[in-house]
Amino acid sequence: MGHLRGDAGSVAQWNDYSPLPKPLEYPESVSVPTTSRGESAMPGRGLLRYYGCVAVVFTNVLLLIIGLNVLAWVILEAGQWKKKESTTPYKFRGYDQSLQAVYPGYTDEQIDKICKDTRRLHMQYEPFLQHKEAPFQSEFINVDARGFRNTKNQAAFPPDKSEVNIFLFGGSTTFGYGVSDQDTIASHLQDYLRRTMGLPVNVYNFGRAHYTSMQEKMLFEQLLLAGHVPTIAIFMDGLNEFVHYRGNPAFTNVLKSFMLYGDVPPERKILLRMPVVKLLMPNLAHQISLWDESQDASRGTVNRPDQAILSQAVDRYLANKSRIESLANDFGVSTLFVWQPVPVYGYNMEYHVFAGYDYESTYPQVKAGYAVAAGRLEHANLGSNFLWAADIQAGLKEPLYVSAFHYSSKMSARISELIGSQLKARMSVASVF
Repeated sequence: MGHLRGDAGSVAQWNDYSPLPKPLEYPESVSVPTTSRGESAMPGRGLLRYYGCVAVVFTNVLLLIIGLNVLAWVILEAGQWKKKESTTPYKFRGYDQSLQAVYPGYTDEQIDKICKDTRRLHMQYEPFLQHKEAPFQSEFINVDARGFRNTKNQAAFPPDKSEVNIFLFGGSTTFGYGVSDQDTIASHLQDYLRRTMGLPVNVYNFGRAHYTSMQEKMLFEQLLLAGHVPTIAIFMDGLNEFVHYRGNPAFTNVLKSFMLYGDVPPERKILLRMPVVKLLMPNLAHQISLWDESQDASRGTVNRPDQAILSQAVDRYLANKSRIESLANDFGVSTLFVWQPVPVYGYNMEYHVFAGYDYESTYPQVKAGYAVAAGRLEHANLGSNFLWAADIQAGLKEPLYVSAFHYSSKMSARISELIGSQLKARMSVASVF
């Protein structure tokens, strides 16, 4: 070690292997400003101090907003989580042991994939009809971009006019939510007719989630005007006539919100959708809500309609049936109208995998509506092209549904055989095929 005497007369130690530090020198003409306490009074120091204070305040406010919204979300969802834990879900998100009874022949992994693929289905906009399933491809579920779900051994589209072509319309139960392509009503019906009649029969599955007879009528008309004229058109309805008992298609509120609040600044939309705003000012938040009536029902907020409103839903169905018949006659298409089964009517719930689902809080109008429909449709003279199939499960003691409303493969086969038998009994091969 050595010593070095600096210019200021102080003695500093230094290491023999370190460079000597250079003292800081300023030209005589430059003075460094200082405060009364001898600290540097350079402008940047004050600006940094001010920035630090602002950053701390901003961070704390942001954390407070996030914390309040997390707390509000927990409060809003607490009731829903409690309800989910105490009741059976509408459907399972993946494999559950109880599903083995309604998926015979499938492995646990395959059941899990079917459930998860079903959840991956989503909607896209469709002119006039509002929505349809978007194109989708997987091992078990395939949706064609032209608007139909594939059946087993899917025939070409447009249909070959030299063959027997059947268009099947309906909602998600007709589409076959929760089952593979080969287990839908359309696939079972095609197999049944080909097997029993020995004819080239092609069934096209135009079932779409949430569709009512009104939308089916419009879709049927669009297909006819596009030159796609089937031999037979089958319409399976009932459930959605009461799920959407007001007569409005699904996602109507979404479009209303877009039209009414499309010009609302994005920051206001974000504000109105914050959980804390929904909790403290629900009426204000509802102005820009994206929930439609069916989704309201799933959250337990649906109103219980009276008998008059349910009867109006039946009137609307009969009016649509009449208009479809007129349209079909103009194009030489035979029709069959099927009133579908639902678990809350004539089914032994003791064998229902989803018996614990709270139908009364979420879809009370379905059970009540079916009672009204039974009184008006079951024994009414609606013509030979009407099939009351709501009682098809009466007396059966077995699981028939893969969700709260959607049919298993076995139930789909049972429905398709009833439809196929009706077609054969009502029409001669010469006149129809």
